[in-house]
Amino acid sequence: MAIVVVTSCEKSENLIPKELENQESPCECQKCDPVPAVETWTKAQYDAFGVNYKGSAKVEIAPGITLEKVKANDHELVFNEVASGTITLAVKNGNIYQAYTFHTECAETYIFDGKNVSGIKYGAFVPCECIEEPKEMEEDVVITCTQVYYPTYGVRAIHYDGYSSFGNDDTNFAGHVTRCLESGIWTSLGNPCIIRFYINFDLSDYDHTEKTLIENTFLYLYGHPTYSNHSSNKTNRHVFNRVITDWSETTVTWNNQPNVDETTSFITDHIPGTLIEPRRDDYVFNLNDILLENGELRTDYKGISCRPYLENINDYYRRVAFANHDFEDKAYHPTLKVEYAFPLPNIKFENKVFSVTNNEDLKVLFENVQYVWTINGEGKTGESVLFESNASQYTVQLQIIITNNIGEVSEYSINKTY
Repeated sequence: MAIVVVTSCEKSENLIPKELENQESPCECQKCDPVPAVETWTKAQYDAFGVNYKGSAKVEIAPGITLEKVKANDHELVFNEVASGTITLAVKNGNIYQAYTFHTECAETYIFDGKNVSGIKYGAFVPCECIEEPKEMEEDVVITCTQVYYPTYGVRAIHYDGYSSFGNDDTNFAGHVTRCLESGIWTSLGNPCIIRFYINFDLSDYDHTEKTLIENTFLYLYGHPTYSNHSSNKTNRHVFNRVITDWSETTVTWNNQPNVDETTSFITDHIPGTLIEPRRDDYVFNLNDILLENGELRTDYKGISCRPYLENINDYYRRVAFANHDFEDKAYHPTLKVEYAFPLPNIKFENKVFSVTNNEDLKVLFENVQYVWTINGEGKTGESVLFESNASQYTVQLQIIITNNIGEVSEYSINKTY
């Protein structure tokens, strides 16, 4: 089957038009070729593949992709503003079976000689598997600010090996009187039990940023004032993982726990028992390994899990016990501190108006951002300010004051002359 690539309404006489020769692939992934990839198939592969193209009618074989017979024998495959991806045609020519994979971004039209073709099948459109480029800072100068998040919910899940007066594997512990996040191996009425906990922080605002990277994620947990950690002279380590399926504080039990990603984990050092007053210890865990990828929040993030390491139900009397988000004293509540890195905002000057640009992500993640201007010695405030005085030169200082949700302040200055 001879294939001709066409980039306009006129049919080309060459296999590859000159305008496509030696040019970079127009596909976003930069991997495709204007000439379709060809494979020789067996009859069984052909018979099992796709949908038969019948007759000479124009058929939309996928959204925005049409196939039709034109003139006497030629067939025409047309891509009309479709997404980046591929589609495969399987062609029968006597006892020869071949599969042609076409890239939607490499040409507008393919025309092929169908004189000896006795059968055509088409498959489904396959979106391009281009790897999204990681966010990059436009400038070397960046500003870093920390935002603090409190949990939207947190809960324990407990497996009892035998009878317990506290519950069973279908018990939900939301709002339990202890107000505790606990991970460990313990006993109830002499029967061993495994305890895990789940906690979630709403980081969905990050999904609406375009240029912001995350430098660090620090989880702060505080020892429960009543229920101490305990190690019984044993190694008391615990493992954190990223939750990757939806869950709810009020429905989680041992039997319906959410899924976690175990390809990345954070394993704590030994955590000793809190037997010496005061018991309000704070524990800080850097969770970059499980929450971030290339400086960005992993897209499947649904929360954080913690469980004993290793989870041997017979190795009991070792645990950690932290205050949960509903504990009466907010000073004990878990927090997640996220260090964001932004490109430094710019100043735009037009028609006597000075305004801040390149600050969209900053506004998404921080509610309290102030802009303080000094223009030729005159002070003004606001994201955009009018300077009415005429001058041959403007000396501008912009002070950006960012206050997070616990009152921590970061300040940055930009100095320009116009």
